[in-house]
Amino acid sequence: MSRFYTALAATALSILPLAAAELDTDSIPADSRFVLHLDVERFQKGQVGTALLEIIGRDAAATQRLDALKTLSGIDLRSDIKGITLFSKASGPGEGTLMIHGRIERDKLLALAKLAEDYSSVAHEGVALHSWTPEKGRGQRLAWMAFPQPDLMLLSDSKASLAAVIDTAAGRAPRLKAGEGLAALLPKSSTLVAAACGMDSLPAGRPVSPLLRQVKDFSLSMGEVEGKIDMQLDLHAINDASAQQLKTMLDGFIAMAKMQADPEGLKMLDGLVLKQDGSSLTSSFGIDAKQVAAQMRSKVDREQTARAAQAPPSK
Repeated sequence: MSRFYTALAATALSILPLAAAELDTDSIPADSRFVLHLDVERFQKGQVGTALLEIIGRDAAATQRLDALKTLSGIDLRSDIKGITLFSKASGPGEGTLMIHGRIERDKLLALAKLAEDYSSVAHEGVALHSWTPEKGRGQRLAWMAFPQPDLMLLSDSKASLAAVIDTAAGRAPRLKAGEGLAALLPKSSTLVAAACGMDSLPAGRPVSPLLRQVKDFSLSMGEVEGKIDMQLDLHAINDASAQQLKTMLDGFIAMAKMQADPEGLKMLDGLVLKQDGSSLTSSFGIDAKQVAAQMRSKVDREQTARAAQAPPSK
């Protein structure tokens, strides 16, 4: 996907309280190789989500930016988004689709799109597909947007990708089947779920790291359950040697994170351990959600106190 959607997804992931719109596999085409889903509502109801909303509310600058975005787009990222799903065939450019469930201000979003000089729309099975160029520049692909349902927005670089999702949801095209392919890898319902398959067989022209091409498939889940944040990772490499290479790399990342963490963060990372069994890598991690929420609030308090101490005295 283009920088436009990468930035949009990154913004949502960084300022949204992650966590109930569950994963809607009925709308995901059967040939998808990757899916990432955030159940925003579920997170908001947990202790960490509650703490994050509180922290955002105390940040005047963040509140101002979110209020401005709400005025411009009609969407309040603190309360309107229920779920975010990103999926792709991962075999060519422009094949990713971002699916957003929630209270969608269609008219305001369309008004913004229509500000582009090259805005246009076409119909697919009764659904309008809107396009424009979000970033001017040589070779920039069109952005595509559709609203198949009042509470659903689709975004992609590809008209074909949006059409495929619409056809899949309507039953005109094959969708993910429980227990098969990518669907078999998807963890049970959780705040965050991710899975990928067939990474080792991607076309040679795809800009994928050689190390990632040694991954056959993986699944990841993370969420707050009964007052505890649980994470589970399962990864299958193409062979034992590749699994060892991946473990060495990931162990290095974990070690670097521990070196840069403060004492509170170090306590949380201490339980993060990777285990190898042949060509498989697994990791499970659990920590008290109340403790994490308290540490989040404490860190913000310390930062605000430090800024206040550095501020020039008022006249």
